[in-house]
Amino acid sequence: MISRTHLISFADQAIFSASNFALSIGLVRVFNETEFAGYGIALSIALFSQSMQRGFNIQASLLDTQRFSAKARDLLGGHIIILGVALLIPLLTYIFLRTSGAPMLTSDIAAATVACVAIYFQVDVNRIFLIKRGRQAWSLVVSALLFAVYALVIVLGYLTLITFQEGMLGLAALFVVVSATVAWIGIWPDFRRGWRELVSDLRAIMAWTTLGTLASGAYSHLPVFILGAIQVPIYTAGYVATRNLLQPLQVLIRGLDIADKHAFSGRADQDNLRRGVVWPILRNVLASVFYAILIYALAETLLTRIYGEKFAAFTSALQFWILVFVVMAPILPLESMIYEKRNVRGYSIGVVFCGIVAAAAIYPLIHEWNVMGAIAGTLIGCMLHLLIATVAASQNGKSFRVWTEWRGRSATRRLARNVEIRRVS
Repeated sequence: MISRTHLISFADQAIFSASNFALSIGLVRVFNETEFAGYGIALSIALFSQSMQRGFNIQASLLDTQRFSAKARDLLGGHIIILGVALLIPLLTYIFLRTSGAPMLTSDIAAATVACVAIYFQVDVNRIFLIKRGRQAWSLVVSALLFAVYALVIVLGYLTLITFQEGMLGLAALFVVVSATVAWIGIWPDFRRGWRELVSDLRAIMAWTTLGTLASGAYSHLPVFILGAIQVPIYTAGYVATRNLLQPLQVLIRGLDIADKHAFSGRADQDNLRRGVVWPILRNVLASVFYAILIYALAETLLTRIYGEKFAAFTSALQFWILVFVVMAPILPLESMIYEKRNVRGYSIGVVFCGIVAAAAIYPLIHEWNVMGAIAGTLIGCMLHLLIATVAASQNGKSFRVWTEWRGRSATRRLARNVEIRRVS
């Protein structure tokens, strides 16, 4: 049940999660609250904007090794196009903000966004390329090198040899070099065919995936933007600090999901599809519950020892976060079933509904309860998302499409009747 692929993925994610956890602690200890808040906002911007790439990643993950080999040059070309655009936007924004004398927080956010985009837009793609090419063990090297780069930034910052912004830009440049020399080596990107692949995927599936992921971002990342806009930086820093203590679990689950989808790509019949998601769901839920129990029991101690006494006031917020991560645990395995059954369109429409409901609730919740309200808004969205994913995964593709098309025709007929009534009246 636990393959070599999953064991390597687990080790890779353990290193990556520990690295990001250590980075968040180092940033708190070395830089000020405003810079740390800027990093937290930048992380949400990067993860939110990564929705444009999510459909690309899922499609590549579900290819078997033979089909992947035939399309490797196209896929690398498409990835570099996405990465280049995603990096250019915050980099140009940073240059404009620095030259125009904008407030330091905005420049911090822009610089940190460059770093977060360089890491999070590449890390999953690197793993997919390595696992599909039979070089998965090299993903451990990539994560170890990233840890070294993080450590270098923190040490140089501690010695006041670099500023926060210089550290973030240097981090971005170094990780692009690491990715190119370890994960991409041996493949010459075909940008023309890569562009065609992106356009084709955009029409077929990426548009719906992007729409759904953007909608889910309404409850995943909108709270930190609102906190940063209407509250003092300590609330944003508290939100980011408490979320970061649980983030390693989510990063681990996302990394194992790549191995799950790789194994899932070899299944054919519906019974195998169902069996292919049962174990990942159970594993994710059990791991989340176990991790949650430890965090709940040690919440105040962890916050005080890791971040300092001023963060002890966010103990209840850290304990509240536990519910969010437990609810999120089954979603990624369910998405494998949804994609294989071609239920992406209906699923994405459902997630849009989740995002609208959560977005409407987030501002008043934050206005009334600050950090606790922000987490409550995220929890509402996650619960609705899990419900939609369960329904979409349980329906076969044909019946689900027929249902959504019937609903669409019903809405069209209602609209036509309303128009006719207005004409008569």
